[in-house]
Amino acid sequence: MAVTGNRRPNIVLIMSDDLGYEAIGANGGTSYATPVLDGMAAAGIRFENAHVQPLCTPTRVQLMTGKYNFRNYIGFGLIAPDEVTFGHLFSDAGYRTCIAGKWQLHSYNPPDEMPEARSTGQRIEDAGFDEFCVWHAHHTEEKGSRYKSPIIYE
Repeated sequence: MAVTGNRRPNIVLIMSDDLGYEAIGANGGTSYATPVLDGMAAAGIRFENAHVQPLCTPTRVQLMTGKYNFRNYIGFGLIAPDEVTFGHLFSDAGYRTCIAGKWQLHSYNPPDEMPEARSTGQRIEDAGFDEFCVWHAHHTEEKGSRYKSPIIYE
């Protein structure tokens, strides 16, 4: 996709837990109808060689920072408060940014598990995004349901 002049592309990054490569029609999948995702794939740039961790939270830390977990791991469900995220980088480049979905990077650990790390991760307010609508924003063991009456932080 070529960008001409001073016009920058709109960027929409979608990360979905537990979605197999084969589940989307654009990747040859036939199990589900995914016309919107197929259309986005046809009109945009696709990353076809990406690797994730077997758990969602370490994957989010990698995606946010662009670093392997051995370079930024401080505890499960935590991202260092001073870590630069893609939210910071895009904001610095003049983009308006928004994130929606599960955060779970501020404090995951129950009080009896790594109590010294509780509430030491990056707060969503400090992650470089202009707008956000997330769940699991703070102590995620007190998360409540994400489906029925979820605790949403915006």
